[in-house]
Amino acid sequence: MAGISRGDFYDERVVLTILREKAHQIDGTIVERLPIPAPPVLLPIADASAISFQGSAGAETYVLERKSDDDPMWKVLDAELDDSRYQYRPLFADESAVVGKKYSYRVKAQNGSGQSGYSNVIGPVEVTANIVVDEMENFDKIFQKDGTLKLLTTQDLRKAKEDQSRLAGDAGSYIIYKIHGVGQSIKIEYLVTDPSKKILVSVSERPG
Repeated sequence: MAGISRGDFYDERVVLTILREKAHQIDGTIVERLPIPAPPVLLPIADASAISFQGSAGAETYVLERKSDDDPMWKVLDAELDDSRYQYRPLFADESAVVGKKYSYRVKAQNGSGQSGYSNVIGPVEVTANIVVDEMENFDKIFQKDGTLKLLTTQDLRKAKEDQSRLAGDAGSYIIYKIHGVGQSIKIEYLVTDPSKKILVSVSERPG
């Protein structure tokens, strides 16, 4: 039991540390350092936008790496990947992947005691399309917005089916995304407390 920084708003790491200390106290044993986690298991990857793995007991975060067919060097994509960060999609979307290239991936676990060995390697995975994923943690990916909009993080998680970051807005509020190239599909996940409330999605094609 280690806990993660994302749970600090309800003192997850503090509570787990106390539980661990008290368990050893009851057993009359000395509290030892957490063991280095075992290597995680990278799951099959059909698309670079949907990377998932089986986590390791005792891990706090993970290191995800990638290499391309034309470059033998591994590149760190995320040095502190939190496997509890997203609730409704795979753990990682490789948004920097270049269409037409092929990549291989690997991951390792880490905690305060050290890093595990690497997982199995999956790849090469051919990139057929770019993807943009917005988990509503900030407004960085939004091209334009207006109205009464606010970001909700770690608020009313039970009501939001544990979704940790969301965007809320009053009637008439809107956001606009701008993408390069031709869009193939759009997926939107939203929660409403009033079933009569709806959202409107519009698509516009502009030359150039």
